[in-house]
Amino acid sequence: MKILHIDNCPKNAALIKATFDKDTVHHVQTGSQALEKLDLYKYNIIIMETCLDTVNGYQLMKHIRRFDKEIPILVLSFRTMVLDKFMAIRHGATDYMTKPTDKQQLLFRMKYYRK
Repeated sequence: MKILHIDNCPKNAALIKATFDKDTVHHVQTGSQALEKLDLYKYNIIIMETCLDTVNGYQLMKHIRRFDKEIPILVLSFRTMVLDKFMAIRHGATDYMTKPTDKQQLLFRMKYYRK
């Protein structure tokens, strides 16, 4: 499975890489870097934070959905308000989890998207 992980926190990047060590994980820190990767590669899933530099997460999801309506987008965010979850789903997220993330829950959800 090829995963694009978009998050500006190195600790979260290390967690995702360690959790999915059998998969190909490309990590970027900004929305602009994500757009560059999306032009170069085809991913099976995107795991992303909504608070990003250069291009915010909501704008990025809208952009992705213009070109790919099928790819799962899992938002992994420190924002816990219901409105934040609603905004993410409204802008194209498939699923929403809050940080700190339970590794087992993340693995369970990813198992669902592998189908």
